[in-house]
Amino acid sequence: MHDYKIEIPSGNYTPFGLTNAVNVSIQNMASIYTDASFGNTKVIYNNGVNDQTSGTGKCALQVDITKVYNESNYYLKFLEWSSPLNDVLRLNTIAGYLGFNETQYYCSSIYSYPFFSTQIKNETFPITTTKHSFIIVPYIGESYLTADISYTPITITLGLTGITQISITNIVAVMNTALTATKMFDNTFTNCTLVDITDQLKEGYEQSYVKFSCKLNKFKSPIVSNLKLAAVFPYDPSGSLFYGSISFFLFSDLVTDNFGNVICEFNELLSESPILQSSYESLGTLLRYHCNSTGYDNSYNNLTVQIPNLNYTLNSFINATNTAIENASLVKPHLNAKISLYSDQASSHLNIRTEIDNSYFNSDYSIYATVGRCNLPEIFGFQTGPNNDPASLVYNNSNYQLRCAEGQKFWKGQEGQRGLRARHV
Repeated sequence: MHDYKIEIPSGNYTPFGLTNAVNVSIQNMASIYTDASFGNTKVIYNNGVNDQTSGTGKCALQVDITKVYNESNYYLKFLEWSSPLNDVLRLNTIAGYLGFNETQYYCSSIYSYPFFSTQIKNETFPITTTKHSFIIVPYIGESYLTADISYTPITITLGLTGITQISITNIVAVMNTALTATKMFDNTFTNCTLVDITDQLKEGYEQSYVKFSCKLNKFKSPIVSNLKLAAVFPYDPSGSLFYGSISFFLFSDLVTDNFGNVICEFNELLSESPILQSSYESLGTLLRYHCNSTGYDNSYNNLTVQIPNLNYTLNSFINATNTAIENASLVKPHLNAKISLYSDQASSHLNIRTEIDNSYFNSDYSIYATVGRCNLPEIFGFQTGPNNDPASLVYNNSNYQLRCAEGQKFWKGQEGQRGLRARHV
């Protein structure tokens, strides 16, 4: 539940003084909740006319709120898992059938591929390049290469000055230090980790891979729809640290720009095992995308997808899944989900590309007026609900005309703070 509360201290107020106090509270609230835009939200008294002998004598509450979620706020969760290595057991779950090792995947990560032997992760290897930096670019569009708008790149520099040899374990730690030092990222969800596969039932047993997750700091990032992230690793014929089969991080080098720089999109997920090229019976198959944004009731933002109970070929199963995802997002009026599944022809692995835009605007919020000794509904001219129940005092238009009591020159708060509360419904 989104909950933005506007409070003012107890005291004696003239009409102009009350308006100013509410506007100061709105400004203070906007400085705290910088992950939402409050635009031109403010209270206007008497149509902005300073002469108290003219004008309407009314207050207008102008509401301008925007709140945006994207794929970095979500993770994909398979409710059940079976080994993708067993041709019989993998048919029991969608995760096993599609070739996934885990039940949960963050929707804003890139992974090294292919895997490498766990035994070599602590061995030291020579650094043959002086290119120790790369950039992460926030952008709007279908992909980085076709972006409509690109924002200022965020430069990440690994602290490797004077180091000529290093292990994979240590260079991953160096990457984490560089990420933590960058204030543009949410450190709760931004990290680089070395994952060892220790389960014999999973693809890549006794091997390891690097997982790089990235999420912008919600208090510093642009509040815009369809914002995505891409890592751009510099073209490096001398031996890149970041991409290719002989690098430290082994990120994919399949996509490049016109200058040879390697592009890795953070919203694409590749299965660990090849997908089965066979028929599949779907029975009660569910996919769930959970929003992990803190401080809110995310039941409004979660997405559950049910695949129809039928027998499928590979292509028809992928098509049915894409259609089910599209239909599930239709019942969420604020959520625009473009979650596409396709089989990578080069590796026969399943690729999941996640694009989620979940935005809330003025019409999605309601005003709740708190009833106390200092009766705000009476002061502002709200109609009173049954038994003065504040939960019933709901106003959900973009602008609100608030009537001041006729002849009233000031109001006196009796106890504590009184407030208006903007809440998502």
